[in-house]
Amino acid sequence: MLMPFLKNVKRGAHCPINHSDKAENHRTVTLGGVRRFGLPRRSRVYIVWLSLMSAGAAHADPDLLQLDVDGNIAYQAAAPHNERTFTREELLAMPVHAIRSSTNWTGSELWEGPLLTDVLKKAGIRGSTIRVFAYDDYSQEIPLAFIKKYEPILAYRENGRELTLKDFGPLFIIFPRDEYHRELSTISNTRRFVFQVRRIEVK
Repeated sequence: MLMPFLKNVKRGAHCPINHSDKAENHRTVTLGGVRRFGLPRRSRVYIVWLSLMSAGAAHADPDLLQLDVDGNIAYQAAAPHNERTFTREELLAMPVHAIRSSTNWTGSELWEGPLLTDVLKKAGIRGSTIRVFAYDDYSQEIPLAFIKKYEPILAYRENGRELTLKDFGPLFIIFPRDEYHRELSTISNTRRFVFQVRRIEVK
């Protein structure tokens, strides 16, 4: 079972790199055949976490590729709280957009998936801010105005391969950082590159 394991993982996977760290504090590492660039010493928890996850999640789990959107949305559900669940089939059927960009955890890669705004519109978003939750319980608020300005995607593929839990999947919010490097490389905005996305709450 993945969820009990993930709850025992220490926070650190989503911590952005402090660009003021000295160059000698960074390493290029290879984990599960995937190279990860620019990881400082304080991200050792992340390295150990990826190594452990590679043993139990070597292949994409089709059951994990789904997304729950709840909160201030127009979608009416039978449950006590409005919730719209996007299944794997629904996510794959949406128009696919591509962004080639680096992140604080990868080199320049080709990411593919639906626009985050398309997903939110389909859920009937009525708020002005969202909070994104990851499988490891990390969460981050993102203003809707910021999303509309930079048009991130909910990536489920990297270089043609479906993302797994050990490779930031099943969903990774990718902004066009290389196109807007100065704005999107700040620590506060790097925190908005949420990976292992499982749920979005609309406020």
